[in-house]
Amino acid sequence: MLIRLNKYIAEAGVTSRRGADALIESGRVKVDGKLVKELGFKVDSLKSIVEVDGETISPEKTKTYLALYKPRGVLSTMFDPEGRPSLAELLDFRKERLFHVGRLDKDSEGLILLTNDGEVEDEADLALLEARDLLFARLLQYRAFKEIAATFSERIASTEKSFPRVVALDPALAALLPEVLIGVGPERFAAIADRVMAPKTPPVVPVEHIHRPLINVADESRKVIEFLRNHKSMSFRALCADADEPMVVIARFLALLDLYRTGSLRFEQVIALGELQISWIGTESGEVAVSDEFDIAIAPLEDSDELNKEDLND
Repeated sequence: MLIRLNKYIAEAGVTSRRGADALIESGRVKVDGKLVKELGFKVDSLKSIVEVDGETISPEKTKTYLALYKPRGVLSTMFDPEGRPSLAELLDFRKERLFHVGRLDKDSEGLILLTNDGEVEDEADLALLEARDLLFARLLQYRAFKEIAATFSERIASTEKSFPRVVALDPALAALLPEVLIGVGPERFAAIADRVMAPKTPPVVPVEHIHRPLINVADESRKVIEFLRNHKSMSFRALCADADEPMVVIARFLALLDLYRTGSLRFEQVIALGELQISWIGTESGEVAVSDEFDIAIAPLEDSDELNKEDLND
């Protein structure tokens, strides 16, 4: 019967099918004395002579599935070139060739499966093995929980029957207590008490930033007009050089926007975020219409509610 070469090697217990493909590609397999590197090559399971690394192999007639508890410090491999403890040392009593399915870290312990059945490494079988390992771990957790619960129960039961004794310290032990030495004199105690008992300065929350004087934008507009008429062209920095607070700078910028809207000045900025140059192109004398748009007082909430009611009634 013709079967694929990798299946033949897997049934011989050498490795899994994927591992067999790697052996074939690396040139370690011969069939009837000829080197074979072709994946998918088929052999006669009854007549062909297959060699792996010079050793003749044949399919195992009996499938072995071994669940082994791997202790800590043992590598999940059948051979370690550095001579460290491996699974082979735990299976020296087995005659058949076994390989492990999956692996555990060196410093971990748990159940690991070994077999000579190369078909076990199929994805469906691995999923079943993972589910079994998870169930086994849950059973171990449940067993540990029962054991620690029993230990707690015994200790609680024994503690309920014991009561503390209220007795004085033995005189011999009391004599062993060291003498208490306080290195702080009366003057130091007085200084500490004076500092602790002194009244605390109540915290003060500044409100100057809330009650700032209102800046009239119309007045600042007149100053801007006067500056620009005298100098013809100025930078915004020079225009605000005499401003004593940020609100004045904001008011003069609003004044510039209002004057720009009326066509009285021109802006020029060579580069982005660079110096802003303002040039006056309005009349040299006479009154310039200044808007009071930015100086309209905000109506209180109560007044605005009354206005809304009147609008609704209208």
